[in-house]
Amino acid sequence: MMEKKVSVRATISLIAILFLTCRAFYQDLEPLSKEKYEKIVKEERPITVDTVIAGKRTVLGKRLGVDFYNLKPYEFLRFLATNPSSFVSIINMPPKDWVTKEDVAELMKYINSKQPASAVVSLLSSYYPTQQSTVGIEAMCLISYYRGEHYPPLCSNLYFCKPENQEEMAEEYLKWWETQRNKSPAPK
Repeated sequence: MMEKKVSVRATISLIAILFLTCRAFYQDLEPLSKEKYEKIVKEERPITVDTVIAGKRTVLGKRLGVDFYNLKPYEFLRFLATNPSSFVSIINMPPKDWVTKEDVAELMKYINSKQPASAVVSLLSSYYPTQQSTVGIEAMCLISYYRGEHYPPLCSNLYFCKPENQEEMAEEYLKWWETQRNKSPAPK
């Protein structure tokens, strides 16, 4: 009789875990309105390359100045998903304590998302991505900032996490979050 109760509890726990995992996997971000999108950007300039053969200018990505002090990481993630381009080069850096534990809890919902997003590149980067990023990759990069890593990465988010490795990295982040969820915030 006792074995059935344990078995039922285990089954309910497994169903709850599967539900939360599937919910996180399929959740998409709602795009920002045009007004909110434009409010976030303090400065925007295209990054271009002149092609000699075609004789035209090609836009590779955008160079942005972002008001991180009035912007939550989740809103920035929505910003990246609103109008995905190949990449966004950030001119300025977010404050040291910009991503909080509460932000990580929200961002974790999106680490498996394959929704297209702009890749974030440091202005100091010599590497510009050629692949489309995803909301999941960008969420993990924001979480990495909470974990003490540089944001944006000095290379590129897509150098740090390639789309074909996203699921593997998401599993590692889920395991990490299970150990961190009930601890006090990470030291900065």
